[in-house]
Amino acid sequence: MLFNSYIFIFIFFPLGIIIYYSIFKRCTKLFSNIFILLISLIFYGYWNPNYTLLFISSIVINYGFGNFIMRKNRIDFQSKIALSFGVFFNLSILFYYKYSLFLFSNINSLFSFSIPLKSIVLPLAVSFFTFQQIAYLVDAYSGYIDNKKNNLISYACFVSFFPQLIAGPIVHHSEIMPQLLDQQKKKVNYRNMSLGLFSFSIGLFKKVILADTLAKYVAAGFDGTAPLTFLEAWMASLSYTFQLYFDFSGYTDMAIGAALFFNITLPINFNSPYKATSLNSFWNNWHMTLSRFVNAYIFMPLLKLRTGYSFRYTLICLFLSLTAMGLWHGASWSFVIFGMCHGVGVGINHIWKKKLRFKISSLLGCFLTFMFFNCTLVLFRSQESSATFNVFSGMLGLNGFVLPSFLDNWSFLFPEAVSFGGVFTHISGDVRTVFWVILSAIIVFACPNSNYMRETFKCDPKRLLFSVLMFGLSVLNLSSYSEFLYFDF
Repeated sequence: MLFNSYIFIFIFFPLGIIIYYSIFKRCTKLFSNIFILLISLIFYGYWNPNYTLLFISSIVINYGFGNFIMRKNRIDFQSKIALSFGVFFNLSILFYYKYSLFLFSNINSLFSFSIPLKSIVLPLAVSFFTFQQIAYLVDAYSGYIDNKKNNLISYACFVSFFPQLIAGPIVHHSEIMPQLLDQQKKKVNYRNMSLGLFSFSIGLFKKVILADTLAKYVAAGFDGTAPLTFLEAWMASLSYTFQLYFDFSGYTDMAIGAALFFNITLPINFNSPYKATSLNSFWNNWHMTLSRFVNAYIFMPLLKLRTGYSFRYTLICLFLSLTAMGLWHGASWSFVIFGMCHGVGVGINHIWKKKLRFKISSLLGCFLTFMFFNCTLVLFRSQESSATFNVFSGMLGLNGFVLPSFLDNWSFLFPEAVSFGGVFTHISGDVRTVFWVILSAIIVFACPNSNYMRETFKCDPKRLLFSVLMFGLSVLNLSSYSEFLYFDF
């Protein structure tokens, strides 16, 4: 089920809210959490009921591992073994469904083997709920979880809570569980509902009006076979850079908004990443909960494998961590290379700041960071190497330059290599393509982000009108709704 669908907006979600608060008036908090669990499983199973059993089994088994770990002393050998098996169990699910086909197809190609391969349908949100449960097991081992307040129903609610289930944010047990157990959170809070509607409307607008509009230029540019000219390639790449941001940050805004209707506060996941003046800053503000996970459970453990500080070893750990982050997004060499590029980029950033100590202006730093991310996203989006080559060739001007036909009378001002005609023919675009890219840039670089708008939110007529306009305009365009990009990860 999609946030940007009629069935969610007008049936599933409003009915869920009404029944939830009706249950609280008559039943205990246990029944309230059972209801959250029930609608979360319906929300998950709506996409593919066959994988609901896998999801439930994963929850039950991880809860068992966590319970066993918390009953033991954390320095106990059995506790360490349980943690190891628990992490292995989660990674095995992730590997089988997401990476096994990629691995064995590469083995077949490299060694001329003929290992039989069959297509495997990727379970929805498998990357998110496995990482979330790995974090739970590690936190249980580290003594950060109170076993007395932990039960199977509450734990299942924590993992499956539907606003953040499909594409994050990746939350910690300590962030959500106390809220699920707080009786005061079970009462109607009209301010939270107003803020939730405000946040949901912002996210819906980002997805439906901005991301989905840009998507058609991206699809034509990256999936087509015609050589892209200079302007076409740049419009296609910039369209994807803005589409990805609006799509994913829009989902996060909707998730935060939907959770607020239940008086649950989710962590922010984006904080104006395109305004970052360095790659370090960028990854601290883009998909923040994933960066937090990678830092806590990959980078820091790698760093602690070696005693004493070594700048070179730190760079190696950064490179490996960001490569793993790239691989987390999908089983493809393009994702691996994307992660490696950012590992190298962050390493250069560290050398630049800590060794060379060069300083550049914030404006130049922002421009370089954005352009680096934009160029590496070509790898991220391309399904085939031919698409990567086509877009990069166009961005470098190797496929020619085409300007609007009305400039033909001024052709003597331009080099002979420039031709005149349909500028955006190969990306199914026109002058509106430029408008949407420029509008996206203005929103990203000049407007306050949704976090600031939530922090300064007031229940007044101006914001009510703003919410209604965004919500209404988005709903009117729902006839062509599409999946969120991060559903594939």
